[in-house]
Amino acid sequence: MSLCTDCGEQGLTRLPLTSIPHSKEVVLMAFGCPRCHFRNCELVSVGTIADKGCTSTVTIAEPADLNRQLVRSEFATVRLPAVDFEVPPSSEHGSLTTVEGLLRKCIDDLQADQPARALGNVDQYTQIAAFLEKMRALLDVEKPFELTIEDPSGNSYIENPYFPRADPRLSVKVFARTPEQNELLGLPPTKDRHVHTFDGEESTVLHSVDNQAKESEVFVFSSLCSQCQRPTNCKMHPIDIPYFKEVIIMATVCDHCGFRTSEVKAGGAIEV
Repeated sequence: MSLCTDCGEQGLTRLPLTSIPHSKEVVLMAFGCPRCHFRNCELVSVGTIADKGCTSTVTIAEPADLNRQLVRSEFATVRLPAVDFEVPPSSEHGSLTTVEGLLRKCIDDLQADQPARALGNVDQYTQIAAFLEKMRALLDVEKPFELTIEDPSGNSYIENPYFPRADPRLSVKVFARTPEQNELLGLPPTKDRHVHTFDGEESTVLHSVDNQAKESEVFVFSSLCSQCQRPTNCKMHPIDIPYFKEVIIMATVCDHCGFRTSEVKAGGAIEV
């Protein structure tokens, strides 16, 4: 039982653990009040923070695209360039909704203070009213528009209804976090980064420095997941096995579909 923030009576909070298809495991916090019928749904990711952040951009070209499912972590920023609107990261939990649900919540939040603006600041009321008309026009999909979710934690998601095929209206890009973003996520300072080249392509090498251990290297280079064909990272680490030889461990974990693979390859010179 939990306290309803609308009427002050006791409501019921459910915490089901679920797995979103092609995404991550999450805990849904669903609250419902039997008296005033207030409902709220929040999302908490129970997966690890991804190695890199991600920026997902979808083009809403027809009404059916409004039904796409969105997972937005508390660290994500949502942008609607068509109306020059931005939803900053939330100080609370993330959310599980649809494109339409996100737009309607933004409209409802702006509309809630309009009566007060009409009495205290008429100019602001007029400007917000004109902006609300633009937001409502997006719900009619009179013309295509873009929605972008930028998440330094890498835990936000926009549904691909064509999975496992590529989505022609969805693009997902990964990016290296800044020191400020690592601090926001509660991660340790960024490790020293150097660039190595594999087959003509630059790849990042992460150097983990241990005060009491020798510096070791983990090679990271971009590749495509063999299952969902989305961008992912392959990590390589050379290891010297005592009384044997050097081997290279290659591991890939796809943040999009969860596919995992690992290989061990012989390193060093070929014995005669």
